[in-house]
Amino acid sequence: MLLGSLIVQLYNYCLTCSKDRKLIKFTVFFLFICDLVQTGLATDYSWKTLVSFRSHPTSLSQIPDTATVSLVIISTVVAGIVQFFFAWRIWHLSAEQKWFRVFPILIILVALMQVISALVVAIHFIAGGSHVELLPPMTPGLTVWLVGSFIADILIVLCMVYLLRCAKNQSFSKRTESILSKLVANSIHTGAITAIVAGIELALFLHYEITSNFYQAPAFLLGKLYSNVLLANLNARARYKQIGMGGRSNQTMPDNSYNLSEFRVADGLRMQHHDKDVETGAVHICTEVIADDDYQIPSKPGNNTL
Repeated sequence: MLLGSLIVQLYNYCLTCSKDRKLIKFTVFFLFICDLVQTGLATDYSWKTLVSFRSHPTSLSQIPDTATVSLVIISTVVAGIVQFFFAWRIWHLSAEQKWFRVFPILIILVALMQVISALVVAIHFIAGGSHVELLPPMTPGLTVWLVGSFIADILIVLCMVYLLRCAKNQSFSKRTESILSKLVANSIHTGAITAIVAGIELALFLHYEITSNFYQAPAFLLGKLYSNVLLANLNARARYKQIGMGGRSNQTMPDNSYNLSEFRVADGLRMQHHDKDVETGAVHICTEVIADDDYQIPSKPGNNTL
């Protein structure tokens, strides 16, 4: 189901975000390929664990390498990339609050910590023969991995909500306030999904014996959840841009930004004049911009006299 949702998200991304910078496009397609590979490896692991073991019961004492690659390596790499992306976004959104940039740096450090911890554990486990007996000594490394992932997700949600709520408080248009309210809700909904699943995985890992494998159920979901969250946030730009521009598209602007002043001025003129002739005089325009590959904190209202 998550893979099908990811394919739909990717299709929508290709339709609406063709002007994104190459790095973002590469990231999107790289994550999609990682999820396809993970699906294949997870299928192989499920077959060996649920079907093949009947003829070779002793095989249960050894975890297939496909499980380690799928659950630990690929999932961790996907999670790290998505967390880096949101840290980069928070960095740009906090341009007017320099002190707040300590949080994206903290997110990057925590994400690096959990990625390195997971990769080290996976390499040692595979090098040791992937025997179940090797898991208990590796509990500290696995704990660092799961705790780091959970903390990074929580930080991302809190930072996004704080920045967007600050932007909402600075807004001077009901339409802008409505858009930012939707962006806050979108950040909570998408970010909370990965944080909740990561929290469930961590709780199962800490509560049950490491050899019980209960934590593997949410672990199989996390990789595709991260990819879906990233694409959902990227695709949301087109929808909110359409709202912000009053249903009109602007071909001169890249898909990764939009200017709310244009639709506000146009709406104001339409309300005051029912024809194309505008009475000569001073026009005071308040400018507010939402940008940053998705959106950016609105600037403080300013008056420009034409």
